[in-house]
Amino acid sequence: MQDPADKFEGLAEEIARRAKAAGLTVAAAESLTTGAISNALGAAPEASEWLRGGVVAYATEVKRGLLGVTAEKVASAQCARELAEGVARAATRTPTCR
Repeated sequence: MQDPADKFEGLAEEIARRAKAAGLTVAAAESLTTGAISNALGAAPEASEWLRGGVVAYATEVKRGLLGVTAEKVASAQCARELAEGVARAATRTPTCR
């Protein structure tokens, strides 16, 4: 069985190149792709230097509770924006591990 992230490999490598060149970090919020994008980003060159992480929010309750989605329809441009904003907030917090 082929890894579903394979189809994102070229794109992930381009994101890696651009993020490093611009001094940016990247985080991903996913739903229907169920982690394939985060998987591909994590396999890209020097991911530990620019990849902050990812959240797979498949269930509506997770989208709303964890990432703050308020969009009535979870398959909408508004939901996509709110997923991105939610994962950006989460990825820029300083975590406390105990």
